[in-house]
Parts: sequence; structure tokens; C-alpha cells
Amino acid sequence: MTPKNQTLDSLVAIATDLLAQIEAQQRASRRLEAAVRLLSRTARVTDASPQTIDEVHMHFESLRRLVETETALLAEFEGALSGAT
Repeated sequence: MTPKNQTLDSLVAIATDLLAQIEAQQRASRRLEAAVRLLSRTARVTDASPQTIDEVHMHFESLRRLVETETALLAEFEGALSGAT
């Protein structure tokens, strides 16, 4: 396998990982949105339960970690792309 083919294979692998990350972010965003809506509805009627607040925090942190991973993958993709020229 030539170095150029290896670089292209790396780009495809990183792009595949990026697509998986984006899908995971969409799922995490929907869970976060649902938790925030529940928190909002609960807060209108009573005090927000610590469990609901913890759930929002958990989904937020999950999304934050996914974004950090995506940022690293984008940097890796950019580096591989620069090496392809």
C-alpha cells in the first residue's frame, strides 16, 4: 500500500468516526432537550427535583465530551488532509 493510499484510508476512517460522533451528538442533544423540557415543566409547578437537575447535568456533560472528541477528530482529519497534499 502506498503512502498516499494509507493517507486516504486514514481520511476515510476519520470521516467515518466523525459521522458516528455527529450521530451520537444528535442523540445526546435530544436527550438533553427532553431533560431540560422536563426540568422546565417541573420547575413551573414545584421545585425542580435534584434527580432532574442531575439528569440535565449528566446529558450536558455527555454532550460536552462528545464535542471535545469531535474537535480532536477534526484536528486529526485536518492533519491527515494536510499530509495528503
